[in-house]
Amino acid sequence: MRILIYFMMVVSVLAGACSKDKGNYDYTKINKISIDNMLLGDHNSQRIYRVVNGDPLNFTPVITGTVSGSDTTNLRFAWVIEKDTIARTKELHTIANMGFGKLVGYYFVKDLTTNTVYTYNFTLEISNAASRGTYILAEDADHNAILYMHSALSVNNLFRPYSAFNDKAIGKYPVDLGLKINYGNSSTNYTYTVMTAARESDANVMEVFVNEMKPILFYNKSSFIEPSASFNITQYVRLVSATHNYILVDGKAHLMNKGAIGSVLYPGDPQNYDFGAQGLFTSRSLYSRLLAGWDYRNNKVRILMTANQAASDSYITSAEGPLDQSILAGYTFIKGFETSINGGFCYVFLMKKGDKLASFLITLNGYQSVNSLTKIAEATVPDLDKMIMPYFNFSNNFWYFAIGRSVYRTTVMGMELQKVFTLPEDQSGDIAAFAFNEGGTVSMENIGVCTYDPNSSKAMKGSFYLFNTVSNSFTETHLNVIQKPVAIQMGF
Repeated sequence: MRILIYFMMVVSVLAGACSKDKGNYDYTKINKISIDNMLLGDHNSQRIYRVVNGDPLNFTPVITGTVSGSDTTNLRFAWVIEKDTIARTKELHTIANMGFGKLVGYYFVKDLTTNTVYTYNFTLEISNAASRGTYILAEDADHNAILYMHSALSVNNLFRPYSAFNDKAIGKYPVDLGLKINYGNSSTNYTYTVMTAARESDANVMEVFVNEMKPILFYNKSSFIEPSASFNITQYVRLVSATHNYILVDGKAHLMNKGAIGSVLYPGDPQNYDFGAQGLFTSRSLYSRLLAGWDYRNNKVRILMTANQAASDSYITSAEGPLDQSILAGYTFIKGFETSINGGFCYVFLMKKGDKLASFLITLNGYQSVNSLTKIAEATVPDLDKMIMPYFNFSNNFWYFAIGRSVYRTTVMGMELQKVFTLPEDQSGDIAAFAFNEGGTVSMENIGVCTYDPNSSKAMKGSFYLFNTVSNSFTETHLNVIQKPVAIQMGF
C-alpha cells in the first residue's frame, strides 16, 4: 500500500501589508515518505494483523522518499504497541507476547531533513493458538473427554489438549462438539466459541471462548427450567452461524439458550415422539418454526410446527400427516438435514436397507405445510455397515460420508457415488470423524479427517489429516497425535 501525509501551508498576511512580486521562488523539492508492503485500508479495522501469542511477529515495510528514494540514512523509526515503544528499527522482528486481544499499534517514521513524522496505524490481534483452527473432541481409555485445539494461525503444528477450563472438567463419555462464529465490525474480524457435550459432567455442555480460553456458559441438570432426573444428552445440534442450540435428552428435543434448558419441545405430542440418540435433523433456516426428526417409536419422520408458523420454538402440532411414509418401510434412518433446492425449503435424509443406500426428499410450502415425500435415488454401497455419520455440505448440496479410509460424495438429487480421496497407506486406522471448515472467509474448502487404530502400539492411537478440495491434495498429516476421536469442527 502507499500512505502519504500531505501538509497544507497556510500563509497569513498581516492587515494593511502588501508586497510586490519580484519573481524570487524556491523550487526545492520536499521529500515525501511512503510506507509500503503493509495492509491496505483507511481504518484500523481493515489493518488487522492476527498473530498467536508466543509466535514470531514480523513487519517488513518498504520505505520510499520522493527525493531520498530508498536511502533511509536521515530517517528514524519507532514501533509502539498501546503505549509501549518496543523497537526503534525500520523492520520489526519480535515475539507476540504483549498480551491477549486487540491492541492498537503505531509505526512512526521521522524525516530529519524536514522534521516531518509519518504514521501508520494498525490493530494487532493477539490470540490463543487455536482462536481459529481445528477442534477435536476425543476420549481416553477411561472415557475422559479431551478437547484438542490445532491452530490455523500458529506456525507450529501442536495439538494442544484440554480436559478442563477454569478447573471445570469437560467430563466423561463425550457426545458431540459445536462451533459458533462471533463476528466483529467486519467480515474478516471474527472469533469462535466451541461447545463441548458430555454425558457425565458437572457441565454437560460447556461453551468456551477460545480466543482467551475462557468458559462463558455451563449447562447441566440444574439448568432445566423444569426439574429433570437426568441429563442423558445424546445429540447436540447447532450450525456455525445459527443462534439456536438443540439437544436430545432421552429422545426428546430441548432448546438451550443463555445458560437455561427449556422444557421438552412439543410436550403434548399424542404420539409421544422419540428421536432416539441421533434422530434430530439439522436445521439451516427453519429452526424455531419447524423441527424435524426421525421418530423411532412410530418409525416415521416427524415435523413439529409452532402456532401460526411463528419463530417461537413453541411447538403445538406436527405437520407430517399428509405424507405417505409407507415408502420408508424396512429402511433404517441414518441422517437428516434441512436445505434449499431451487429456492424452496426442504428436508433431505439418508436411509439404508442391507447394502442399499437411499436418499429421500420432503418438499415444503414455505413454513406453512409439507408438500410431498419422494425417494430420490438408491444405490448399492459395499461395506455400507461401516459408514460413519455422513456430513451434508450446504454450499453445494452434496452428501459426504466415509467408509474405511475413503471419503465419498453424492449429489442430493442422485446417488452417483464419487470418491473424493483415500488416505495414504500409513497404518493410522479407519476414519472415525470428519468435517468441513465452516464460517469465516474460506468456508467449505477444507476437510478435516480423524482416524483411529485401536490396535496401534502408540500412546496416541488417533491421527489427523487436512484435505484441500481446491488443490485436491492433502496439506497436513499428523500421525498419532490424539486420543480416540468422537467429533470434529473446523473454523478458519
